[in-house]
Amino acid sequence: LEHAFKENLHTKFMFIRLSTRSPKDSPLFRSDRLKQILEEEKKWLKAREEPYLEQIVEIARKQNPKRKEELLREDVRYNQILHALYRAMTYTMAISKGMDGVDLLIHSKRIQGDMERVVENRKLVPVSNSNFQSGVDFNVIIREFRFLM
Repeated sequence: LEHAFKENLHTKFMFIRLSTRSPKDSPLFRSDRLKQILEEEKKWLKAREEPYLEQIVEIARKQNPKRKEELLREDVRYNQILHALYRAMTYTMAISKGMDGVDLLIHSKRIQGDMERVVENRKLVPVSNSNFQSGVDFNVIIREFRFLM
């Protein structure tokens, strides 16, 4: 898998999903990797935004002029943490080995539910609150992972 991917797409990182859904809930069940990446992202964002902190707080102040200064700074800090969490959740899905992709799929409750329906019915069938239709092809899709800027 790694060889075929690198030969055809010439990239180091892959993104894996099924034709039905992506394993975006998988990072929640791989907390060790998520924690590691989250700490790296918090440091990166702090270094990137620290020089602009006063400007960011000023923008927040203009949007909410009655809010106390310490609460504005806390809002900015929480926003940084949420931004870091979003980036970490996304980066946790970057894989460089086939077994990492299998691990993502195995740890995703979303994917497990789809696979169970396929095994039980030999095809996808309509499920409440779902856009699945019977007879939909069930494929594994692998593409280049695109990092956020």
